Amino acid sequence: MSFFLGNFMNNMLKISLFLLLATLLVPAVSALTAEPPENSQVRKGRRLYNQYCIPCHGREGDGRGDRAKTERLDPAPRDHTNGSYMNMLPDMRLFMVIKFGGRAMNLSQIMPQWGHLLSDEEIVSVIRYVRTLADPPWQPGMAMCRCRLPQGGSGTAGQQNDQKQ
Repeated sequence: MSFFLGNFMNNMLKISLFLLLATLLVPAVSALTAEPPENSQVRKGRRLYNQYCIPCHGREGDGRGDRAKTERLDPAPRDHTNGSYMNMLPDMRLFMVIKFGGRAMNLSQIMPQWGHLLSDEEIVSVIRYVRTLADPPWQPGMAMCRCRLPQGGSGTAGQQNDQKQ
């Protein structure tokens, strides 16, 4: 009986933590809007993607980066050019995977968390750039859920990371 009670309490703790994180992230991801991305935001996202993402996801975003090839990563990195898949993912999902890593989202444990290096706004810029890679092209409203960030929101990590640019 105590085994079942322990599992129940463990599951309740996981659900409570997830709900708490989701509640805290709503203001942080409010910069995601349904409008097309601004060119400067996409350029910033491309720069960050090239700096942090291409070793695994590749320069074209096809999941065939040098690290993916040489280390034979399993599972292989996500193909960001696959619009049939990527266009159905809500921005919030992409945000959480980038910020907290694959393990936190029950995805690949190889995908690192970037929230300690990238501000929330930088993560949004990366998402904006990733959206430009999809074929067929991504259009606003394609994903089931969109989140809005208030204008000028600083997010949770922005103050530390703004100094390193």
